[in-house]
Amino acid sequence: MTKLENELAKTINTDQIAYSMLWEDSNILIKALEINSDDNVLSITSAGCNVLSLLLQNPKSITAIDLNPAQTNLFRLKIAAIKFLTHKEFLSLFGFSKSINAIEVFTKLSPNLDEITKNYFNNNITLIKNGLIHTGKLEKYFSGFAARKHY
Repeated sequence: MTKLENELAKTINTDQIAYSMLWEDSNILIKALEINSDDNVLSITSAGCNVLSLLLQNPKSITAIDLNPAQTNLFRLKIAAIKFLTHKEFLSLFGFSKSINAIEVFTKLSPNLDEITKNYFNNNITLIKNGLIHTGKLEKYFSGFAARKHY
């Protein structure tokens, strides 16, 4: 690890998901970049939402990077969930719905995950139990406002 990476790692909890979804308007990004089929795109992974939006623009390639491996694991999980789960299962896995047990959905999806991602979520299974959509540091911050009584 370089000195800069070491300093950055001290400020970021690389075991914790910072964002479970993005809150920016990806349409602004899409308009500004004007991506076409000849473009090679580099994007910060974050929750993966912008990467997926940019992918819909059919670039030649897209590379997603992030300093936080937890964000990369989340994005890999989202990609596998999109590929291998039904819509209803996807909603349950991420905590939008409780119609199917999220742990059962994760167990079904697990064979389609790389070992690093599978191990991360097996070691952090409470994230799935609590609903992945609610696990980001930012989402927890927002939920603090929602929990307050307003008079």
